[in-house]
Amino acid sequence: MDYYYSPSFKAAQTQFQSTLGDIASKSSLAGRYGSGAMGNLQNRATGQYAQALTNTAGQLAYQNYEAERQRQQQAIG
Repeated sequence: MDYYYSPSFKAAQTQFQSTLGDIASKSSLAGRYGSGAMGNLQNRATGQYAQALTNTAGQLAYQNYEAERQRQQQAIG
């Protein structure tokens, strides 16, 4: 399975890009574009994105493992 094309990954990527755009826009409106505060918000968003990808990859890997085990059990039976 190619994880990069998974709808779950695509949804996380879209949300991340939207969040970064929101951070840039709101920081600019507040006169804080390029500030440390903006950087902190971007770092937090990046961490959440990485965690979402990690969680999704783990779920997909477990599903693949579970499906393979079921096929093995069917082959034995």
